[in-house]
Amino acid sequence: MRHIAVVLFLASAAAFAQSDTGSEAQQAPTIAVPADVQALLTAFEKAYAAKDGPGVASLFMPDGMEMLANRPPVRGRDAIEKFYSNGGQSLTFRPIVFAASGDVAFLIGGYSLSSAPAGDPDGNKFVFTLRKVAGRWLIQSAMSSSNRPQQPRPPRPAAQE
Repeated sequence: MRHIAVVLFLASAAAFAQSDTGSEAQQAPTIAVPADVQALLTAFEKAYAAKDGPGVASLFMPDGMEMLANRPPVRGRDAIEKFYSNGGQSLTFRPIVFAASGDVAFLIGGYSLSSAPAGDPDGNKFVFTLRKVAGRWLIQSAMSSSNRPQQPRPPRPAAQE
């Protein structure tokens, strides 16, 4: 538990340090991550592009979670496999913050999809919490969301009496 507390503190500090106080966010520089973490990202990119749900799910802890905006969490490898069987476009991760303490780590970054407009390198952002098991990093939780402003919802019609 102590490792988790340290990682959460580091994540909070890193997020604060990367926060933007102006009206326009500036793209944070890409960082190099350890080779085994880069291998995890590359494996995710390849499996996602191939609609390989089992391949993506194998990168998660057995009780791992995928948490996307405006959806309930997807929990466990079976549910993650089913969810990611609908992938199929090119995905490119860009790490911007990484820290590890023992067998726990976090990774913050941006990513783009092949469907993104040209010149939009980080249309989305992600946070991975990682656990090292038998010398291999696995995703404990993944959270992602778009950088684009949310479209306003149309007003609800007035209730009729």
